[in-house]
Amino acid sequence: MSQLDRAFIRAYNSEQIGSTADASVPSSESVMNASQSSQQKSSNSVRSMSRKPTLSELQHWKNQGIRIDMPGSPLVGSYDDSSSQQEATQDEFMLAAQNTAAVAEALDRLMLRAGRKHTPVNPVSAQAPKPVKAELPTPTIEIDTYEPPIEPVAEESEEAGFTFVAGIPTTEAPQKTEAAAPTAAAATSPAYRQRRLAHPKWEAETLTWPEETDMVLDLCHDQWVNLAATIAVSIKSLALVSLGEGTGCSTMTMCLAKLLAAVGRRVLIIDEGTGSESLTVRLGLNEAAASSQPVETLYEAMIQAADQPIAVLPAGYRNLADLSAHQLQQFTNDFDVVLWDGGDHAEVWKRLALVSGVLVVRDARGTHDHELSQILPKLQQRKINVIGIAENFWR
Repeated sequence: MSQLDRAFIRAYNSEQIGSTADASVPSSESVMNASQSSQQKSSNSVRSMSRKPTLSELQHWKNQGIRIDMPGSPLVGSYDDSSSQQEATQDEFMLAAQNTAAVAEALDRLMLRAGRKHTPVNPVSAQAPKPVKAELPTPTIEIDTYEPPIEPVAEESEEAGFTFVAGIPTTEAPQKTEAAAPTAAAATSPAYRQRRLAHPKWEAETLTWPEETDMVLDLCHDQWVNLAATIAVSIKSLALVSLGEGTGCSTMTMCLAKLLAAVGRRVLIIDEGTGSESLTVRLGLNEAAASSQPVETLYEAMIQAADQPIAVLPAGYRNLADLSAHQLQQFTNDFDVVLWDGGDHAEVWKRLALVSGVLVVRDARGTHDHELSQILPKLQQRKINVIGIAENFWR
């Protein structure tokens, strides 16, 4: 039974209800009798009261099973009518379904009038959407690997009797800017430049070059020219040393001095040899070096060639241990290149740090390979610039 079919009992004045009770009560009773025919034993009219009932009356009516509806209270069935409550619940669901269907039909009609196609709306899931993890691109870094340039290997001469091996010097070029590599045209320029500090006391008309000097230069002319050009640009002082006697260290010194002088470089040769095998004697300067007159400075002991920019400092005028770094610095200021013919003297090996480059001369026919493999790492540890190794077969 729905609420619309239920009867209301209002506790109003009987005079005010009299006119309406005649019309409303029969219809209410017919509805209530139809729905509660099994529970109502009599068809008595519904009683109404003009006053408020007392608590004792309410308790009495409750015990008798009389339904009591107060003004404004929801209309329910009897207290013991469980079947009527179930029926009322079913009626309410039926009415709700009818109302829903009516609303749906009305909405369809409105959509058809508007000329739009009704699209059913799917229910939204109550579950929150799962967050989607954004996939970021993996960063990549391109690193350019450094590959050192491949240096061309110097070709060894196939000529019998002489092999030349030389590396590239690692020392920085001097601050003084030098001109480009000298060419043969430079030979027409003045023999040498006069310096204010250099005043050699002795002078020779010419230098007597040994015959083997020209033979060595002819065998590997290109290698010698390249080495001389490298020394002229980046080496101010070069020591030529060997691991034993008779390796041709003096011969190498004379070859370099002749090439450098031919291109206009002023060269100073420091001779450490003694006796007939010394470089001074082999160049024909023994008469000037034999003088016993005392000298005040090393410049006065030098022998200058008149026709070439070459000066020689013999070993007889000074002690090797007295040669200081300051004196070598003065020599490099007054000459373009200083060549130190050290040979196998132990004092020269100890003072290699004073020069800017070292060239090791060895006899390939000798047995100095083991000693050379031991001495080169020691020179590198002392940061001595070894520009190369020259293998000489000539004595």
